[in-house]
Amino acid sequence: MTDHAFMRLESARGCIQHCTYCFYTQHYKSVKYFSLPYVEKILEFARDNGAQQISFTDPNFNDRSDFSQVLQIMERFNDENSFQVFVECDADRITDPIAQRMKKAGIQATEIGLQTTNETARKTIKRAGNLKKFLRGIRALQSAGIEPVIDIMLGLPHDTVEDFKKTASFILIINSRITFSYSL
Repeated sequence: MTDHAFMRLESARGCIQHCTYCFYTQHYKSVKYFSLPYVEKILEFARDNGAQQISFTDPNFNDRSDFSQVLQIMERFNDENSFQVFVECDADRITDPIAQRMKKAGIQATEIGLQTTNETARKTIKRAGNLKKFLRGIRALQSAGIEPVIDIMLGLPHDTVEDFKKTASFILIINSRITFSYSL
């Protein structure tokens, strides 16, 4: 590997969300979680081959029932913070202690799919979530020193220009970076 090596890794395939717009819903009817020994093996490979940045491509990295053990494995292989980790997470499931563990495991940033704050639009696209829990998770990440990068979508059914402005304001108030992953 070269300096500043970057690796994309996968510890699960599929997603627990069933959003109507998403690739995963159409191609994976269920979630396949790779075993803990497999996760350990890919992290060992990354470390031994000089990876400096790792991006897990799992759509919801923290939805595993064994998430705590995954973090423990990451902590062991990244005990000197030799690599930075980027993941996609469900903010609703993040608390202060979980965010602290994520930071200790080397997670520097996490992409989080809010899509919109318009509840009617969220229900229409079958996007689960709770904005109060979402906000709690974002604050926990920020407190731990992990950058939340929030995805929003333009043009969702029942979403107006005013709704988009409300969503953007919500994100700006919590002082987070916004990405526009999709435009429908």
